[in-house]
Amino acid sequence: MNNLFKQFLKARKMDYLVINPELKIQDFSDGVMRFTENSECLSRGEDVQYYFPELIGTEDIIDGIIQGNQDYFELNSMSRQLEETTSIYFNIYFLGISIQGEHLPELMLLFEDVTQRMELEQALVQETNESRLLLNAYSHSQQYIDRIITSMEDILIVTNQQGIIKKVNLATLSLLEYSQVDLINHSISSFVEDDTFLQEYLMESSLKKQDFLFKNLELTCQKKHGDKMILEFSISTLTTDTDDSLDFIYVGRDITARKRAQQRMFTQYQISRILSEAPNIHDALLQILSSTCESWGWVLGEVWMLENFSEAPLILGGELSQAGAFQISQTNPKLECIKLWTKSVVDLPKIQELYQKITRDCNKSLLGKIWQSGFAHWIEDVMVNDQFNQKDIAEILGLHAGFGFPIKDGKEVLGVITFFSSEISFPDPELMQTMTTIGSQLGQFIKRKLAEIALQYQQQQTERLLLNILPEPIANRLKQDTKTIAEHFSEVTVLFADIVGFTQISSALSPIALVNLLNELFSAFDRLTEKYGLEKIKTIGDAYMVVGGLPYPRSDHAIAIAEMALDMQKAIIEFNHTHNQVLSLRIGIHSGPVVAGVIGIKKFLYDLWGDTVNIASRMESHGLAGRIQISEDTFHILPDQYVIFKRGLISIKGKGAMNTYFLLGRKGEKHLPIIEQIIPQKNHCKNATTQHLVEVIHNKLQENYPLKSNEITNSSPDFQI
Repeated sequence: MNNLFKQFLKARKMDYLVINPELKIQDFSDGVMRFTENSECLSRGEDVQYYFPELIGTEDIIDGIIQGNQDYFELNSMSRQLEETTSIYFNIYFLGISIQGEHLPELMLLFEDVTQRMELEQALVQETNESRLLLNAYSHSQQYIDRIITSMEDILIVTNQQGIIKKVNLATLSLLEYSQVDLINHSISSFVEDDTFLQEYLMESSLKKQDFLFKNLELTCQKKHGDKMILEFSISTLTTDTDDSLDFIYVGRDITARKRAQQRMFTQYQISRILSEAPNIHDALLQILSSTCESWGWVLGEVWMLENFSEAPLILGGELSQAGAFQISQTNPKLECIKLWTKSVVDLPKIQELYQKITRDCNKSLLGKIWQSGFAHWIEDVMVNDQFNQKDIAEILGLHAGFGFPIKDGKEVLGVITFFSSEISFPDPELMQTMTTIGSQLGQFIKRKLAEIALQYQQQQTERLLLNILPEPIANRLKQDTKTIAEHFSEVTVLFADIVGFTQISSALSPIALVNLLNELFSAFDRLTEKYGLEKIKTIGDAYMVVGGLPYPRSDHAIAIAEMALDMQKAIIEFNHTHNQVLSLRIGIHSGPVVAGVIGIKKFLYDLWGDTVNIASRMESHGLAGRIQISEDTFHILPDQYVIFKRGLISIKGKGAMNTYFLLGRKGEKHLPIIEQIIPQKNHCKNATTQHLVEVIHNKLQENYPLKSNEITNSSPDFQI
């Protein structure tokens, strides 16, 4: 064997073996032994198939190559198990031998150790198979995930760090009514109404640069065609393998129905609370407008009632001005806006100017539909609705969606409440039903309040009537206890007044005219009673009785009575001047203790008892026409601010002789003069019969020739000051 050839084989880590046509070994290299099947040493002349059983069946190939009919053949990837855990892989190459172009009857078998290459190939094949398995598993997993995402009813949105949408599921497209093209590679803010909080969250997550989870984020989103929905998102972050950036995974569900149900419940609760706490109808209506508009996002709320409804007595304490608040004109009823609520974005002065003196026909527009049908009504966009006749107001205020419901009591429609939005909005049947129910509540509230007002008014009338008969504390005690009420007052002043000349005019007037005349005069006295805080006790015929110092004790009771007595004289002078009469008053006053109270069980009357009452009555009956006669007790407690004339001793029935005085007036004012010829002077003594005769003559003269007032002078010797 050529040495050069052997070196070539050695460099290639190959060994050789030469056989003859009978497959007998002729020659071999030393390394061939490691490729043999048997561990015995090779020897020339041995059958090569014994050592290499792989050659069995290749006899024709070997013969063809030796004969020169075939140039080359090889057996690849043959293996031997050298030890229990060791194998060797080799290739066998069949080559014919020729010298100078002449074939020799021999065959060379070249053995190449390919163990390392085979191990690499096997490892590669194994890795390829494993990769294929992983790829298949990933593919199945991806299909599984895609199926889960596709079948999800919740929204799934994947965005990058800047909020640009990378992936959405079918639920997202279905709920928001967008297409893939509308969303992919667009910002998530494009359909989120207010993304301020969302942007803050994205910024916070970007700064942390780590996985983060945020739950229950409620966002109002806008569908492609303008309708709005409320979505509740759970947001998590995921770090990508490619560039270590964050992706945001949004999983959201539609909670619009739940939130609106909560809103409806809250609205019902709020309105029920308002109706239970509002003091009157107007306050309730304004609070209902405010609460409903703020809760549902309406920018304008109106309350329409029948024209002149605002004139009804809606505030407690007012008097009934008409028979009912809902007097409907059957021919052409009109509605008037009595309450408005506007959001801050609406120009309130402008809208008030627009609504001033506006009334709406009950047979037209949105109001008319609600009024006639008695049901709620919704308009998606009033600007394109032909039947809406308030487009001038809607255009100025930027209104679109409109909604209204009736205020009803049973089947009777009392009014209409309407709301307007600055956006187009689609009907909400559940809200319409809720507000219809609230309208019935409100109608019952209005009717109840009106009934309460009427009852309150009647109660006030009853109270006023009772207080005209009895003092307030006595009336209050009688309402609690019907037993006899009597109370002692140690210091009061009692006044009796009698109209002199009444008998003469009574014969000249009809009974009705006489009563009217007397009522006018006594009403003037009643006003004086209220002016000075006195208590009127009663009138008997043409006599008037009043007391000071009860039912509430007061130290100035005598002064108050004196002031009233003087004003009563002025009042009758004015009365005479107005009615061309010649009436005068005979007034008697006395101070002392009395018992006041109510006795009996029917036709209660507040009255006084005691000697003080009797003496006051005697002061009047023994007095003179046009004069105010006071007792000595009253004289001593009056302050030094009045002009008082001492009359002297007169005989009083049942009391004997008593000193009396005439109250002429206030210092510095005019008064009636004293007739010295009639009135006994100081230190003159007359018997009771003569004195009584003088008084009768004086009264007759006064009836026929009333005295005129003169200026008071301090020079008169008959004045006691």
